[in-house]
Amino acid sequence: MSKRIGLLSLSNAENYGAVLQSYSLYRVIKSMDRNVHVINYFPAFMKGRYKLLWLDKSTIRSMVSTFKYSFECLPYTLIKKIRFCVFRMIYLHNAPILKRKSLKDAYDIYIVGSDQVWNTNITNMDMTFFLDFVEDNKKKNSYAASIGVSKYPKSIEDFVFKEIGKFNRISIREKQGKQYIKREKNDLNVLCHIDPVFLTSAEEWKVFCKKNIIREKYILIYSFENLKLAIEIANKICNEKKWKIIIIRTDKNKYYQGIRCYRTAGPRDFLNLISNAEFVITDSFHGTAFSLIFNRNFYSIPYNATNSRIENILSIFNNYDRMISSINEVDLEKKCDYSNYKKILKNEINKSRDYLENILEVET
Repeated sequence: MSKRIGLLSLSNAENYGAVLQSYSLYRVIKSMDRNVHVINYFPAFMKGRYKLLWLDKSTIRSMVSTFKYSFECLPYTLIKKIRFCVFRMIYLHNAPILKRKSLKDAYDIYIVGSDQVWNTNITNMDMTFFLDFVEDNKKKNSYAASIGVSKYPKSIEDFVFKEIGKFNRISIREKQGKQYIKREKNDLNVLCHIDPVFLTSAEEWKVFCKKNIIREKYILIYSFENLKLAIEIANKICNEKKWKIIIIRTDKNKYYQGIRCYRTAGPRDFLNLISNAEFVITDSFHGTAFSLIFNRNFYSIPYNATNSRIENILSIFNNYDRMISSINEVDLEKKCDYSNYKKILKNEINKSRDYLENILEVET
């Protein structure tokens, strides 16, 4: 009887990267003819994060304004939520949500990752993502887990490293995270592997993109923190290229004048919009990752939460100069360099598959 393999990640987040990397890792291990499942775990810190209606209760005025605003966004938020739910139901979760106490003996091998599962600022110190409920340390493994910060607070550092030290095999996504762990715990064998989205080819991702959502040529903006700068850069490019500007956002903003806002995008729409864009402007790690996968021209605008993650992935694929922080750095004559992309990608995929096969072969 084949061993049961459980993948634990942030798969219930309404976040494109979180869902798509979960799908890709599941797909790769499934292709190895393994009995693998994406663990349907809904952590406490996610409760309330994706409400259809929300209130700022600090003052009566703010309560009224936020309710009015969220009510105006409700039709778009609802459609987006449904699209995420449908994607998860079809491609990820085929079991009900599991609570911590149900996870202990559910699987023979556990793999946590990828994405920011070890970023305690995001998970609110949910130790489930350090597999603290698994008694047999030989069952504990990570794949491309991201710490997401330069270092842990001193108050939790020793405790977190003690839990990481119990893992059978440790794989980190960013080299900065690996260096940090090795600096603090030199006795640990820590490896670096690429985000799971790269383990699925562009052609395989395009299965989700059968029809172009936007018929005209367009620049796509996918931004969290650098929206104003992203729009300024897009406008500068559009003045020369005469393309449309499309932005993936659910909210309303005064900066959106003359821009088409795609407000209901689910995971499939996200892939479609990036794969067919003439140019992508993003400050997202996975926005950058899929721009690379689909060989798009793009700019990444870093901010504190994504600096090391974006730097790392751009360095791997020799496109570090695609990271800019000012409109003055825009140079339309200079294209993304994909001359060695396939060679680099093949090497990274081989490393990742070897690592995963070692976990599965030794344990099964």
